[in-house]
Amino acid sequence: MNERVLASEIAEFYKTQDLLELCKQGYIKHIFRNNEKRFEGLIKLEQKENKLLGVLKQDEIRIQIPTNHNDLVKIFLIIFSNKDILAELYNILPENVKNAITIITWEGSKQVRFLEEKLGEKVLIRKKGILKGYDTVHVKDKFTILSLDDEYFSFMCTHTISLPSEVRKLLKKIIPTPDGYNIIPIQDIEKTEFLYEYREKIFLEFPLCLRFINQGELNTGKNGKPLKSALNKLNQVCEIEEFYKKGQKNTVSIKTKFLASFLLNAINIKKGNINPLDLLQQFKDVHKSYLEMKSQVDGVEMFLSHLKRTSNYQDQDGNAYATLFQLVRKLPANQWVSMDNLCRYVKLHDLDPEIFSLELRREYIVDIWYHNHNRKRRFGDDFDNDLDIDGMYYDLVTVPLIKGAMFFFASLGLVDVAYNHPSEQIKTQDISFTGSPYGGLRYVRLNDFGAYITGSLKNYTVSVKQNTETANVILDNKRLVAFLDGKDRLKATLMEKMAEKMGESSFKFSYNSFLKGCKSEKEIKDKIKLFRKEAPKDIPSIWETFLENVLIRFNPLRQMHSMSIYKLSKDKELLQLIIKDPVLKKNILKVENYHIAIEDDNFNIVKKRIESFGYIMPEENKPTSGIMDNINDSVLRRIFNS
Repeated sequence: MNERVLASEIAEFYKTQDLLELCKQGYIKHIFRNNEKRFEGLIKLEQKENKLLGVLKQDEIRIQIPTNHNDLVKIFLIIFSNKDILAELYNILPENVKNAITIITWEGSKQVRFLEEKLGEKVLIRKKGILKGYDTVHVKDKFTILSLDDEYFSFMCTHTISLPSEVRKLLKKIIPTPDGYNIIPIQDIEKTEFLYEYREKIFLEFPLCLRFINQGELNTGKNGKPLKSALNKLNQVCEIEEFYKKGQKNTVSIKTKFLASFLLNAINIKKGNINPLDLLQQFKDVHKSYLEMKSQVDGVEMFLSHLKRTSNYQDQDGNAYATLFQLVRKLPANQWVSMDNLCRYVKLHDLDPEIFSLELRREYIVDIWYHNHNRKRRFGDDFDNDLDIDGMYYDLVTVPLIKGAMFFFASLGLVDVAYNHPSEQIKTQDISFTGSPYGGLRYVRLNDFGAYITGSLKNYTVSVKQNTETANVILDNKRLVAFLDGKDRLKATLMEKMAEKMGESSFKFSYNSFLKGCKSEKEIKDKIKLFRKEAPKDIPSIWETFLENVLIRFNPLRQMHSMSIYKLSKDKELLQLIIKDPVLKKNILKVENYHIAIEDDNFNIVKKRIESFGYIMPEENKPTSGIMDNINDSVLRRIFNS
């Protein structure tokens, strides 16, 4: 416990008046009387003897309390930081105050309306304001130990009740733990529609996926995400075993998307063919690189693919992946855990990955409510006071996020999962939203490989045989034809990207086939580099010539930005001048069909020369840069024979 942090939170959460009011409560006075020496120098107890009876009555003990905010903070720092005093306080609290503190300690801040429903008692006192809707509110005296949010007007406001986070941590050490607080292994799970168990399949899929990506096969869109066609190709070529063979549109390629995202986002990935022992170290390297990334928002947003309009609310600096990875570490090895238990565990331990900024969670839930109901938010709307923001956030964000993460780790072979088909809708607070593709997950189990990657198992041996499917590229000396001397699906895919397939292992190259799909000079150079990487070290001269000419064929029509086109009037004398005058011949390029081209730098020379022969060239004909499009320089320089 950090006393400085605790003191700071007490000072921030409670105003001076709140602390003074709290000191008047019977349960706090009881603490003062029983622990007088602890508060020496801060409070003073005055005891008056009843002269008639000669006894001391408790209610005749007067307590002098400081009015200075700092001294009041010191008093409650003593109460909250001392485990025995805090336990004594908790045990003597009025029943509903104790219930409220228990709820907030384990579940976090609560909207007043829903807390009052659980307690069956009002927590706030409302006083009508001068204007309609502007009622002032304050916490009931006995609930003063709880902190009300800073919004004191009920109009367009949702009141929440909370406790300082450090106080909640201390209370958790003395309050009995609720159901779901601990992760409880299950011996026999209920039967599910699907069971995905780790069979070292990842050691066959991972190297193939790496090669596929390193060959430049995983094309991405403008947003940097893999195209659907590229994912389909990755799935087919690498023979990725999906969680759902068929079903809803959003479930058919979950594993392929996860593997692609994982490899694209990871940094410092080793390239090339890898044997199983290297692959083990590589897995650790990749996970380490993920954990060190500043933000994984782009990676984990796939877990929330059922939600819309999330980008404006995300916490771009949150390390969500690291939080979720730590959750996997907490799973007992080789034992099933229910997702209900795991999600409840996350909630009770404040482990919710901060995908959304804490300040904007309420705004997001309200936003998607409007979007879901096709309504526009208007000034004066206060219906959202009726929304259970915490409950809806848990159902719509927290649970799908954790379930999506478990499918993600199952894709990497770290956990086994038992699951059903997901529901098409999520119902929360009697409102239906689009269902999550991961909603069918029921149970998760950390396997030996996952225990090794997370660090709880020191050694691991790979038993599956590495995929040894490799072939060499052979180039014909006289024709632009290439062959593979064995079976290699990935190398065949690469050849098909550059050439036309002639047979099972033969490919015919041409300029059209090689340049197909290239949109820039860099893309062509990258393809040439990739070809040279796979081709023999010494390639035949016919292939060297081919590769040199490939670059020449890029952008044959180059735009001229320093030249303008003009059409001549059908004046025979002017035409003769253009053909014969040495000054005009030198500064004008003749084009077809009465058109000429003049470089912008030479325009004034041409204008002055033509006007010397009795012609006028108006100012609007002055050249502007960039008006010549798609005119080849060689075409402009074609001179007609006079």
